[in-house]
Amino acid sequence: MKEADAAELALLSEAILKATALFEELSRARAEAAASPPDLPADQLAEGQHAMDMAVESAGRMLEALQLAAASHPVNGDQPPA
Repeated sequence: MKEADAAELALLSEAILKATALFEELSRARAEAAASPPDLPADQLAEGQHAMDMAVESAGRMLEALQLAAASHPVNGDQPPA
């Protein structure tokens, strides 16, 4: 494995770990907010829930893209990341 390949895989692995943590934290925050919603007018509450849903979905898409990039890296071939 070339040094550049190893550096790329290390960077992807770190990005996957951080994206996973972000996705899990956003999911946890969304569940907590749903379990105990803040005292806000209904329209503001709906807007906040929509924003949180969009953030979780975006973090999930980012994580999937990073996993796909790692899996398709020339060093890995078609193997999924560890």
